[in-house]
Amino acid sequence: SFVISDIPYEADFFDKKLSIALQENFSYHKVVHKEYAGNIIDACKLSGTIILRNRRDGDRIALAGRGFTSRLKVLFNEKVPLEERGRVAILSDDKGIFYVEGFGVDERVKVDENTKSIIIIAIS
Repeated sequence: SFVISDIPYEADFFDKKLSIALQENFSYHKVVHKEYAGNIIDACKLSGTIILRNRRDGDRIALAGRGFTSRLKVLFNEKVPLEERGRVAILSDDKGIFYVEGFGVDERVKVDENTKSIIIIAIS
């Protein structure tokens, strides 16, 4: 696990580069380009310390727009090869997981018409 104390932030996470950037004065558009929809969060909805980590037993997320909470184990079984599961980047704060690489953001941090500042997550 890595504590993210400053944004912008860059780190190597296994064989990937993770970067996190802040954009202020965000102008909300109802249609967000699909490429970015799962990688932006409302910065004001985060709580406390941000942690970059991999999965843990019992992890859950309520992916934005789905209307229910899923166990990461179930999501990973559907989409992530066994050998890659421990290498998926997960971001959490004091309230829990808010981002899972390849799946998207939690409902509680999704961008909406009241969003003024966003955090952009990029993994390459």
